[in-house]
Amino acid sequence: MNDVVRVQEHGRLIVGRGGLTEAELEFLLGLRQRGPYFFAEERVQGNWYCRFGGYAGAIAMPGGRTLEVLPKVGDLDDPASRSLLVRMLAGAEIGPSIEDAAADYGDSPTLIEAYLRFAADLALREVRLGLVHAYRRLDRRTPVVRGQLLIAKQLALLPERLDVHIARVEDYRADTPVNRSIKAGVRWIARVTRVAATAAKAREVVMRMDAVSDSTGPLRVLGDALRRLQGSIERDRRHRRLAPLLRVLGLLLDGTAVAPEAGAAAPGPTLMFDMSKVFEALLAARLRRTLSGCSVDEQASHRFDIAGEFMLRPDLLVRQGGKPALVLDAKWKRVSGPADVDDADLRQVFAYARILGLTDAALVYPKLNGAGAPLQHVQVADESGVRIHLWQVTVTAAGWNELDSDLGRLGSKAGLSPALR
Repeated sequence: MNDVVRVQEHGRLIVGRGGLTEAELEFLLGLRQRGPYFFAEERVQGNWYCRFGGYAGAIAMPGGRTLEVLPKVGDLDDPASRSLLVRMLAGAEIGPSIEDAAADYGDSPTLIEAYLRFAADLALREVRLGLVHAYRRLDRRTPVVRGQLLIAKQLALLPERLDVHIARVEDYRADTPVNRSIKAGVRWIARVTRVAATAAKAREVVMRMDAVSDSTGPLRVLGDALRRLQGSIERDRRHRRLAPLLRVLGLLLDGTAVAPEAGAAAPGPTLMFDMSKVFEALLAARLRRTLSGCSVDEQASHRFDIAGEFMLRPDLLVRQGGKPALVLDAKWKRVSGPADVDDADLRQVFAYARILGLTDAALVYPKLNGAGAPLQHVQVADESGVRIHLWQVTVTAAGWNELDSDLGRLGSKAGLSPALR
């Protein structure tokens, strides 16, 4: 039996007959109960299938197999599909940035192994540069005065002792909370990876960190610790270079992907991403780079009625000089012509434009594999003057130059200037 079971977004897998086993299905059902509805069961011609929704990623299942759900682009066995997901996560600032090596990590057996390998590579590079040390303040009882003598404590606790002194010292050591979390995370990588080279790198990291204490406790506790450390690492000059490593370990251990959690029974991590949210975040990140002097609001609330009892939350709102300039709704789905455009989507984005006082709005779709209908716009049949652009942007594993160009042209339609490069 193959160690990896692959399916594309909105594809389906049979239960039994070489597909998912009953035990694997039961495990996936448990994940779905604790997380989003990322697949549904359906019966076709007497057979049961799992049909997957708009999520992509990977799940380590009981029994040793990994389920990988890839974006709806390319072939299932094409590493470019995994490279695209890795690059989109990095570009959307959801996953750690491995832009320069997305193709290399796309060759990994699964998405999980790609991130395990990336984490092991980062950790090995950092420990070879040397462990980051930090001062720790300690109060010690010593026969000699070393550091700052704590006179108040001395008089209160040991007033008659001349052979013991209570002193405060600054101990410079590598045994820091950051290093302890990294060591625990890398030790876990060595245990769960199924790639010998990744395991060897992780073991070397653990060996080089022998001066660091071992952390104990559930993985969820470690994931929480990593998330807290990420919030403070940028303010700590000594540990700042470790921020990318903490981020990928946090992704693996904390389930920061908008995903079902692995749970206690899972032999490895669960990395499942809502592709609509990934596409939306990617557009926001690239718009900030592409449009000069503009800011981008994501899912910001706006009043629909004067009383403020009902709210609108457009996916993206581009502002120029603090004022709304272009509203966008991101749609991660294929379109081949006007017939594929949902009427409800048109009405929704029109409402955004009217409430915000704009004449330009856009429904933005991915142009996967370079295919797609010609770009066009819809002129609303009223006196509002609102134009709704049906805009397709290029999304490929090769990079973001074409995507940026597509977004720049869309911005120009609304009178916004692309940034100079």
